[in-house]
Amino acid sequence: MANSMVLDAIVKAVWTRQRGGVFSRDPPSSLPTKCPRVESVPTVCPLDSVEEMTTDEVTTALAAEKFVSMTTFKRSGEAVATTLWIAHNEDYLFVWTPAESWKVKRVRNNPRVTLTPCGRFGKLRKGASPVDGIADVITDPATVHRCAGVIARKYGLQYRLVTLVERLAARGAKPRVILRITLSR
Repeated sequence: MANSMVLDAIVKAVWTRQRGGVFSRDPPSSLPTKCPRVESVPTVCPLDSVEEMTTDEVTTALAAEKFVSMTTFKRSGEAVATTLWIAHNEDYLFVWTPAESWKVKRVRNNPRVTLTPCGRFGKLRKGASPVDGIADVITDPATVHRCAGVIARKYGLQYRLVTLVERLAARGAKPRVILRITLSR
């Protein structure tokens, strides 16, 4: 909760600075007319009918989401959900996470995961169906770096702010891994 408040404050400060000291959620009047303001961005596919979709369609729909709730499982079988950024790199879906996180330890013990579209704070999308998958941990530095670039392009300023806050809080960059997710259908 505190991290999200810090992130919101940073975003507000950056936006205010870009607007010449005036905080307003209205877009600047200098935007070209070909770039209309979008009030809300609908999900590409609500994933409410995954049984009728092909694996490629489900992969594309999940990759288009900004956030997913990834559920991993403890040794006892208890489910633990985490909100994460998700991206698609050529053949597979992946999430980018600190190497020492508990989700990585749980995936190493039990690779079964479920993915469900959600909002920034983990609220599941209404009508969205969870999608089962198998995750494996990728530690190869070249692959992690390449996938981090995909995440950086997809999330832009959010990525930069989150990594900045993380570096400041942890007094340096944390080692990261990729969880490659293969959908099981």
